[in-house]
Amino acid sequence: MLNQFHDVIPGTSIRLANEDAWAIYDTRSKHTEKLIGEALETLVRPSGSSTSELEEPMTVIDALRLARSEVIELPAVSFPDNATNTKAKTYHLIDTDESGVGTVDRSYSERTPPTATSDGEYAVLENAHFRLEIKGGRLTSLFDIPLQRELILPGPGADDAGLMLYDDYPLAYDAWDAEIYHLDQCRQLKFTSVEVTASHALRASIAATAVFGKSRVTLTVCRQISETPFFTLHPLMGYSSLWMLYLRERRSDVRYAWTCTLNGAKVIAS
Repeated sequence: MLNQFHDVIPGTSIRLANEDAWAIYDTRSKHTEKLIGEALETLVRPSGSSTSELEEPMTVIDALRLARSEVIELPAVSFPDNATNTKAKTYHLIDTDESGVGTVDRSYSERTPPTATSDGEYAVLENAHFRLEIKGGRLTSLFDIPLQRELILPGPGADDAGLMLYDDYPLAYDAWDAEIYHLDQCRQLKFTSVEVTASHALRASIAATAVFGKSRVTLTVCRQISETPFFTLHPLMGYSSLWMLYLRERRSDVRYAWTCTLNGAKVIAS
């Protein structure tokens, strides 16, 4: 219970509490690694075989236990002759069954690869399921290809999606209150540069950076090759994003705002 406390999780406890938590984490990590190793040996090793008799097969164990195709990242030493390599990282396509056990799929050449293009102002990132467009420093379109539906709708303060800068002047307590009127005190932030960071057969990505005041925000969006039906899993499987924020603003609240529909209702995700 100690390590579930709201000050222990982010590391904001006093030093004595943090030292106790580190010791518990260290012990539990060793126990967990031992249990995982034993479980993997049982799942992977054929009956009556020893490790020395195997040819080091690549078996995938997915804790979610879902039948899916997914791109994973491995060290460059794995399958160097069949992997897509970029800066000492290799990408592999894996297929798992309903039990979460699968293998590395080397026959992905017939599947539609993701693509990424950019001229610095206009960028497009696309795979078999989604097409993302960035134009004029804003995310202007996220199109669901199978459903033929646009997912970014006009909303308060912007007709597109992207970063918004709100004034932060609470009536009572700093860092706690967000008054309702702050929604009317905002302005759009635009990405000042957009570049392709990966363009390979299995994964493509673009990075968009916004610079304002003394702050810098970078959004990296990835698309990957995938054959998993989206309606059976998360609707954005094959899509991922990473934010890198260096915020040095006062009395300001930076958000990513995107107007979409949820169960027929128009909502703002931020």
